[in-house]
Amino acid sequence: MTKQKFRKGNLAKLKRKEYGYDIGTEVIINERNKSSDHWDYGIIVLKDGNECAWTDEDNLEYVTEGGRHLFKQAKMNHKTLSKRNTDINFILECLDRGELYTESVEYLLDLIGHKSTFYVEGSFYHLYNDMKTLYPLFIHIKNAKTLDEAKEPFIKHGLIMYNVDAVYDAFHNREYRGKNKSCSEN
Repeated sequence: MTKQKFRKGNLAKLKRKEYGYDIGTEVIINERNKSSDHWDYGIIVLKDGNECAWTDEDNLEYVTEGGRHLFKQAKMNHKTLSKRNTDINFILECLDRGELYTESVEYLLDLIGHKSTFYVEGSFYHLYNDMKTLYPLFIHIKNAKTLDEAKEPFIKHGLIMYNVDAVYDAFHNREYRGKNKSCSEN
């Protein structure tokens, strides 16, 4: 039996790209699981608080002992980014660039009233396909001069179940407009 290299709360770095994160990304060891001949670890990314499923211990490089304070820091980082990612001004800027974050996509789908199979299946493939389908419609709503103009393609294609009013109001109502970080800032 191999000896476990990491303990809960240890700070480590990724040795290879995984879950969309680059080499050197700092992670907190959250859980551990003994496979047949090695340990796998559930991790939390320090910079954004995202939890990731199992990664092999060979992909982790020990940094420090860490501690419980790192979990609090990751949670605060996640809360800050979540607030940014669901801010309509940030979403509008990212929408123009086609660079939406997962929480931004979820926010838009919820706002328009789309029930994604992502919530049932848990697969980002479903979320990607939903947004790929609805993205041009969100752009249309954003660029529409009036609510009636925004509704035209939805009525034409029998998509009246969508809440275009809510999206149009969010995109065009001054109360949603405020200062926020740029979409390009992570």
